[in-house]
Amino acid sequence: MKLQRWVPFVALVVAACKGGEAPPPAASSSQTTRSSAPSAASSSSSGAPSASGSASAPTAGVAPPALAPGGEDFAADAKDLFRIAACGGTADVPQGFDAETVNEHCKELKGQVDKYVSDWINVATPFIAKLKPEGLPKDVVYPFGGGDLVTALVVYPDLQVLTTISLEPGGDVRAFRKLGPSELRSNLGLARSDVKRLFEMSFHSTAHLDVEARTKIPGELFFALLALRIHGYEPAGLRYFNFKDDGSIRYLEKDEIDKATAASHTFDDMELVFEKPGDPSSRKILRHIEQNLDDKHMTADTPLMKHLVAKGDVSAITKAASHLLWSEDFSTIRSYLAKHLVWMISDSTGIPPRIAQASGLVQETYGTFQGPAPYGMINDHDAADFRKLFKANPEKPLPFLFGYWDSAVHGHMIVTHRK
Repeated sequence: MKLQRWVPFVALVVAACKGGEAPPPAASSSQTTRSSAPSAASSSSSGAPSASGSASAPTAGVAPPALAPGGEDFAADAKDLFRIAACGGTADVPQGFDAETVNEHCKELKGQVDKYVSDWINVATPFIAKLKPEGLPKDVVYPFGGGDLVTALVVYPDLQVLTTISLEPGGDVRAFRKLGPSELRSNLGLARSDVKRLFEMSFHSTAHLDVEARTKIPGELFFALLALRIHGYEPAGLRYFNFKDDGSIRYLEKDEIDKATAASHTFDDMELVFEKPGDPSSRKILRHIEQNLDDKHMTADTPLMKHLVAKGDVSAITKAASHLLWSEDFSTIRSYLAKHLVWMISDSTGIPPRIAQASGLVQETYGTFQGPAPYGMINDHDAADFRKLFKANPEKPLPFLFGYWDSAVHGHMIVTHRK
């Protein structure tokens, strides 16, 4: 059963770091997801903005991640949806879709994205780049991170494989082809309003996420494709998969997909391959997995946990995750992170100090933390530990918001890493 959760988009209002109205209180949460927007390549006729400090080129001498064979590839569908909904690339609007409607959508979307790139990405990217040591794992795990490829590419521009996990399914990429003219306009309008709301408000309710996941422009796919457009990438492949018992991936073939029903969960887990235009050496992979991460659904014997453990050392990220990693109900995924992370960036919803210290991890703080934001599974012990952690560390200003505000509407961020 899917439990209620609140879903933050990366906090986008830089001014909020300096004060302002506190965010409204939310209901208690279970699992979380989020989305945001990153930097881009040069402008194109489809409206891609330009951002400084954007995704970097692959490290010299590092081969792109290999692609396993098998499965039906929906690259053509992904590229058309990329053009229509995310306004990426310079190709003409695909036949069968009203160009005027798409161009109007892209014009409005460009203004929203340009502001976010200017206000958040161009501030956060160089700041975070200075914090990271050389040689971090290029395999990145982002629990409670659905829809947030955009932030992952800001934090880890040289990642090779990103695994995001949330309660939302990837979604059927083919669904947009069934949109009539009026439906196209309304669905693009809905996607645009989601971007606007998330850019401005930082939080999104379960109801909105569930609606987005089941529209004919699925939310997970849309926000992933929008991240590509912002960071200067384009889709190169899209397959759906599930896990074998040993945690290895099995891609779904055409006959399985043709038999898919609404209850079959065929489109829950997706693999999106992307690269810079004309540069296969820049290839990266996003694997989004629909999974409840509480201990009832996530044990050491689940195929997903076996898949994660097989990665070995990883880089990690989480934010605005309803403080679920504070809870003993999420101890399995928390223990996994504590054991396998080399370097992790988070807000206060990341690994609590008591777990970090017991695992021999070091935590560095940025910004100001007076107490947790009123979302999710908060406990007084971990809240007090985070206050002590920030007080014990040297004060380091944070010029942007990363995930939740604290209780006094201050921006804050934590880097957790091995000694």
